[in-house]
Amino acid sequence: MRAQGITASCSLLWERGATALIGISPFNSYFDEDRIRRLMQFCGRDGREVLLFVPDEVTRYTLEAKGYAQDRAARKTSRQLQYLGNKIARAADGSPPAILGCAQLAERVAYLRRHAELQQRFETDAAFRLACLETTRWVLAASPEEEVEEGAALLGVRYLLAELPMFLHATEVTGRNEVVFVYHQCPQLVADLYAGRYGDVVSPGQGFVEVTDG
Repeated sequence: MRAQGITASCSLLWERGATALIGISPFNSYFDEDRIRRLMQFCGRDGREVLLFVPDEVTRYTLEAKGYAQDRAARKTSRQLQYLGNKIARAADGSPPAILGCAQLAERVAYLRRHAELQQRFETDAAFRLACLETTRWVLAASPEEEVEEGAALLGVRYLLAELPMFLHATEVTGRNEVVFVYHQCPQLVADLYAGRYGDVVSPGQGFVEVTDG
């Protein structure tokens, strides 16, 4: 595996041994058991601290955006989370790193504050709102040609807004001085946020690193 920061400062944080916060998406086939194992081993070498971020309960918003009724979306999400939890436990030989999910984040004041700020910005900043909806359409579309309706994007954007505090403010949420969020691809919105397109919105010591096979 290889790691590449999305900015020079992100790369520097990685090289300095910042805590790795690995994002693991519940319904993404990319995260099979072997890849989860290799991600944890790669990030944890040389004694680096590793944490896992699993956007668990909020995954139902994506299913609702795809047309599932609320109760069916909740049941499907619950089953998938149990399956993913078992994969993580096996990949970590029964001793996974600390996992941050919705229940844990709901108890962290910094997360709740940042989440509320982002929701408020979504309601009041037209450019940011448009970028969030475009990112959500990209997530929801089964192919580049598929058009995602506005109503579906408005349902699904709740998932993105729940994730953004961990992309931008994980240092505050986790209480670490330096954190790099680790994922296999970087959404354009996140790249733009780190580039300062929407102002200085990334917490000090926060980075984003793409980790790919190879």
